[in-house]
Amino acid sequence: MTVRIDRLDADLIELLTDSPMLPVMECARRLGVARGTVSARLARLHEAGVIQGIIPRIKPAGFGYSLVAFCQVEIIQRYGHDPVPTHWNKPSRRSWTCTP
Repeated sequence: MTVRIDRLDADLIELLTDSPMLPVMECARRLGVARGTVSARLARLHEAGVIQGIIPRIKPAGFGYSLVAFCQVEIIQRYGHDPVPTHWNKPSRRSWTCTP
């Protein structure tokens, strides 16, 4: 489904990109439109796949670090059935700290 984005849609997307946790009512107030208008626009943008989800942005400084990295490891079961070497069980092998 292709959807046309007008100025209000673009402003709403920008607003939620900058502040993803804003309630619909606050979005409506800042954009100068009714709450129902914002709700309808969000529903249409979600249905069209323009907006896939609204999530908070994370600042590493909030964790007390200047950099935070999240890693995902996928284990393929058909390989590597040997036991994990004992030196991998040391805490230094499970977590790393990066400093600038």
